[in-house]
Amino acid sequence: HDFVLPSLKRVKNRNFFINQEFDRLPKSPALHFYDPIPVLCNKTHCHVELEGNSLYRDDNHLSYWGGNLLSPLIKPILLE
Repeated sequence: HDFVLPSLKRVKNRNFFINQEFDRLPKSPALHFYDPIPVLCNKTHCHVELEGNSLYRDDNHLSYWGGNLLSPLIKPILLE
C-alpha cells in the first residue's frame, strides 16, 4: 500500500482545540486523559497502518487494531 502518512505537526495542530478543552476540565481522579500520539506516531509522522493492519476505521476513529495498541494505557485503569 502507498499511504501518505500525516505529519506529527499536522496531527498536533488538528488536536490542538480538543486538547485545550480537555485541559479546561476540572481535575478529578475519576477523569483520565490519554494522549495516543506517543503510541501512534514517531518523531515526524503518525502511522495509519502497522504490519498490514489499518489503525483507523475512518479519518477519526481507531480500528480494532488501533485500539489494541492503546489498550496497555487504558487497561490498568479499567481494572482498578
